[in-house]
Amino acid sequence: MSQQFSYLFMASLVTAGCGAVDVPDDLSGRRRSQDGSDVTPSLEATFDLGRCGFNPSKAEAILSSKRMAMIPQSMNVTTGGILVWQTKSTLNGMSILEDSLSRSVVTYSAQFSPTVDSAQSTAIMQKYTAGVSAEILPVAERAKIGETYADWKGVFCSFQPAMEIQRGMTEKVTISLDKPLPLAPVIVTDIERLRSEIGVKRAWKGITAKVTESSDPDVPVGSSWTGVAYSQPVARSAVLTGSAGKTVINSELGVKMTYDFGSESANRAMGLPKSVTWFIDTTTKSYKLMQVDFGDGTLQNYLPAK
Repeated sequence: MSQQFSYLFMASLVTAGCGAVDVPDDLSGRRRSQDGSDVTPSLEATFDLGRCGFNPSKAEAILSSKRMAMIPQSMNVTTGGILVWQTKSTLNGMSILEDSLSRSVVTYSAQFSPTVDSAQSTAIMQKYTAGVSAEILPVAERAKIGETYADWKGVFCSFQPAMEIQRGMTEKVTISLDKPLPLAPVIVTDIERLRSEIGVKRAWKGITAKVTESSDPDVPVGSSWTGVAYSQPVARSAVLTGSAGKTVINSELGVKMTYDFGSESANRAMGLPKSVTWFIDTTTKSYKLMQVDFGDGTLQNYLPAK
C-alpha cells in the first residue's frame, strides 16, 4: 500500500467545502466565471475540432486514461443470521475513466475491507457500483453538433456527446439516445476554451433513452425514460476534512454535471449517478478531484490513484 493511499485510508469519510456558484449576466451582457474573470460563451454553430486539442484523423487516440481512488469511508454494517451484530468495515473504491473521440468509459467499483457479506452490504455495493461505456457521436457529426442540436450550440470541445451507452454492471443493458448526452469533460481542451463553454450554466433537455438490449430482468427491452442533463460551474477549490486532517484541492476549473431521468432507479438503470463534480487541471491534463453523488445525497470523493 502506497504512502499516499495509507494516508487516504486514515482519512475516513470526508466532506467538501465547495458549492455551486451562480453566473448571472452583468450590465454589459458578459458573464463572470467563478473566479471573477470575464467569460464569453461560444456561439459558433460549427467548430474546428483541431482547436479543441483533438486530432479528428485519429478517432481512437486516447484523450485521457485516469484512475481515481475513493477516499475510504468507515461504516458500521449489520451482519449475522439469527444473532445480529454490527461490524465496522471500510468502504474503498476506484473509478476508471478512458476517453477517445469515438468512445468514453466511466466505471465505478467498490468493496468492503474486511469483506462483509450481508443484505445491507450488498445494497451498499449496488449503490456505489455503476458506470457506462459510451459510443460517441461520430467526428464529422460532432463538428456540426450545434447545427443539429440547439442545446449543444457553442459546446464543441468540453463534453463527450454519447449516442449509445452500455451500463457497466454484471447484468448488461444497452441504451440508445435520441439526442447526445454529455458525459465527462474533455481535459485536453485549452483552459480558455473550457471557460467559455462550461463557465456558464447549461441544460440539455428532452433526451429520450430507450433500452435496446438487456440481460437485466428489472430493465426489460423497450423501457424508456426522458430526462435532462445540467452543467454548472462550481468553486475551483475544495477542502476535504477527515480524521487525518485537511486536504486542500486547487484546480483551474470546477464543473458539476447533474442527470435527472425522473428517479434514482432510472438513473441507476442507465448506469448514471445523480451528479459528478469535476475539478480540472489542463496544465497536467488531469482531474484533481472527482465528487460523485450516487443518489443518496452523500458525496464520495475520488483523488488520482498513484
